[in-house]
Amino acid sequence: MSHRIPNDEARVNVNDEQELAYWCDELDADADTLREAVSAVGVDVTNVRMHLSQVR
Repeated sequence: MSHRIPNDEARVNVNDEQELAYWCDELDADADTLREAVSAVGVDVTNVRMHLSQVR
């Protein structure tokens, strides 16, 4: 399945299902983990990547 490239590649949007699927693939995380990361550190992709690397 092809996922839509996000409108803003610097921000993780977990509220749009297609973008959520894209970011799950891109960041190798399931949807719940990605939502928790965004809740913890915000939508900036750099911060989300850093957070995910620390919790793995």
